[in-house]
Amino acid sequence: MILFRGRWPEIFLYYVAAGVIALFMAFSLTLAGVKAVEEGDNPSTAVIFFGQIIAATLLFLVLLHLLREFIRLVVAFLELLFLLYTSWLLLSLLFGPLGTPLSLFITLLRLLFPQATKNMSAAIIVGVVSGVVGASLSPVVALLLYVLLIVYDFVAVFITGHMVEMARGFMEVGNALGGGDFVLPTIFSTSLIPLHPLLPFLSFLASLLGLLFVIKVHNIFKRPLPALPYIGAVHITLSAFLSILLL
Repeated sequence: MILFRGRWPEIFLYYVAAGVIALFMAFSLTLAGVKAVEEGDNPSTAVIFFGQIIAATLLFLVLLHLLREFIRLVVAFLELLFLLYTSWLLLSLLFGPLGTPLSLFITLLRLLFPQATKNMSAAIIVGVVSGVVGASLSPVVALLLYVLLIVYDFVAVFITGHMVEMARGFMEVGNALGGGDFVLPTIFSTSLIPLHPLLPFLSFLASLLGLLFVIKVHNIFKRPLPALPYIGAVHITLSAFLSILLL
């Protein structure tokens, strides 16, 4: 489970860093004409993605109840694999052949210094993933997936409570923001590239305002809250307004 953890200023800075990575990946792939997701213009793709996320979450919850410590080890191992692959994608675009040894070095740092590198790892993984997926989806499909997961996040925290349980299984003491709270807003922002080259940047800034709103609400209520609905409300509203101004 990918989490940004620590003090809110640290979480905010790594959120920004992940956004820079996502925008770089999305523009690079768009300019190269590369799409990682087939049927990225088909609304059914959003529904399929949503179903896969729900299925994976249910499986994860069952395994977490049955094999908690084993699952923690599996998640740690999978994170290392994702970090190795995503950092290789990013660094290969930036540095060519040097991307392979640099990605191995970053993964080794994550293994040797797990506490110091936890947010760096999260930023690279979610930044690359959201940039790659966002560049492959149309704005309509990205928005539909965003809205579906906003509703799911609200239900998972306030009604079933299973998202809080999942986070507690992996979270140390302190604040935390789930990787999905970054990935969905940034997928939506990067999907806007075909509409106007400035719109993804401005939209991402709008998501940062949403995050600041989440931090403010969290500091008031001092309890686990679904971040995605708060971020999404600010982000989607401002992005729609910006789209009207630019288009």
